[in-house]
Amino acid sequence: MQKLIRDEYGNIKWLYVLFVINVVGFIVSFFTSIILKDNGALNLTIHNLDKYSIFKIWKIFTYSLADIYVPSLIGNLLWLWIFGSVLSLLKTDQFVFKLYIFASIAIGIIGGIICYFVNDSYLIQLVGFTSALIAITTICVYLAPNYKFPLMLIGDIPIWILGVVFLLLRIFFSPSADALFMMLIYLLAIPIGFLFLYLSEKNVPFNFWKSKPKPKGKLVALKTQQTKPTSTNDEKQLNTILEKISASGIESLSSAEKLFLENYTKKNK
Repeated sequence: MQKLIRDEYGNIKWLYVLFVINVVGFIVSFFTSIILKDNGALNLTIHNLDKYSIFKIWKIFTYSLADIYVPSLIGNLLWLWIFGSVLSLLKTDQFVFKLYIFASIAIGIIGGIICYFVNDSYLIQLVGFTSALIAITTICVYLAPNYKFPLMLIGDIPIWILGVVFLLLRIFFSPSADALFMMLIYLLAIPIGFLFLYLSEKNVPFNFWKSKPKPKGKLVALKTQQTKPTSTNDEKQLNTILEKISASGIESLSSAEKLFLENYTKKNK
């Protein structure tokens, strides 16, 4: 596990941490639903059949990890890999992790309050992973709309197009019986994402908020990033990638390594 969530220099790979906790959340909610039948998953989520969900504090955290459908988990992890890897280049992967946690808690509280007042005649169940993922997607597209993400067999796709596809799929193909309500919940993630970005740039005096500052103005295809002295870790990672290219060719690089190499080249031109 240590090797999975830490790089060769000992730094925590926060994006990988998100992958791990969501897989663990899936396993827990899946087996809970088997043991406790239908009520198992509902014990972990915020929904209007339990009007006092908002007062069960653990649900604010567990609802964003509760998922018992394999296709949903795989799809969310795939989108997280796309938007999270690009956003981690613009900011840091720790920024992505903090945004995920912030959006999950904020929407959990807001959704819990709403569910307290809605009608019991239909089930409204919050899908937290999707809500947090929408916040991540929104900020990623806002900061670098024209950045081209390499997709196998398709080619380079501007990140804003992938963002639109993701939002349409999630908003209009909601798993909830009440799609309109879920659409409103999902759309709440957009301003919450911008709120987090605003607070992080204002350096709110809590360690939780501190992150790398963004250059003024919107980033377009990463071309306006500030040039900074190359860190030792960047040099070590670059050397590792160059050795890999020398040994196996550039096609052997992972998507994350290609993104790092492209970003490093542009920053040091």
